[in-house]
Amino acid sequence: MKSKYFCALLVLILPLLFIQEVKAFSIEPSRIELDISAGKQKGKTVIIDNSKSDEPLHIKVYAQDIMYLPDGTNDFLAPGTTEWSCANWIKAIPEELDIPPGKTQAVRLSLAVPEQARGGYYAMVFFESGPTMVQGLGINFRIGALLDLTVSGTEYRKAELADISFIKPRKIEIDIFNEGNILMRPKGVIKILNAQGRKIKQFDFNPPRLGVLPKSLRKFYSELPEALAAGTYRIKAEIDYGTKYLLVAELPIEIR
Repeated sequence: MKSKYFCALLVLILPLLFIQEVKAFSIEPSRIELDISAGKQKGKTVIIDNSKSDEPLHIKVYAQDIMYLPDGTNDFLAPGTTEWSCANWIKAIPEELDIPPGKTQAVRLSLAVPEQARGGYYAMVFFESGPTMVQGLGINFRIGALLDLTVSGTEYRKAELADISFIKPRKIEIDIFNEGNILMRPKGVIKILNAQGRKIKQFDFNPPRLGVLPKSLRKFYSELPEALAAGTYRIKAEIDYGTKYLLVAELPIEIR
């Protein structure tokens, strides 16, 4: 399943033609960022909003591991599967609740960090409604909030621009490997230089700020606003990943 930002991951287990018949709820915040010292505990309150529905909701709260695959898609795994998992450290209070129609209720997420933890740890916390009958089908509706934990004072940032390539007619692929121990959300610019080295085009790299998990590679795709005329060019990428140094790479290309 593809996603942007993880600001609100919606998973609908039903054919698309039924989507409009589902009475959805919402959560706030949809991304939970915590900075906790090793060996300490901290919590965050999430509000579940059923105020726009005339039906009661039964909600289960649970955590899964999150993985960003190299092609940009996401996967959700059993708690404790990945080396950056904090899913098993999360306690939801309550783990199940009933919300009357037109109401909101709070869930407290408490996270206890082990003494030996270092760097960043991540999980997707899901809020899932019980099966609802739509045109004779039982469906579940769930919203995921990304939990982004940094263990205070233990961050290590390092990255490598592993590859840059041009896919005709207009697509540019940039592969970044995160050698550090926290999630990075690279940003930057891509410049198109002509044969004389003069910049003729420039556009943003990774404007949605998609992330790269620790010790992982992710492929980023950008597209030129328009096809280039025949000629010789260089693609220059300048990527900021949160340190004083930029990742810089150039690729000569020939358009015929």
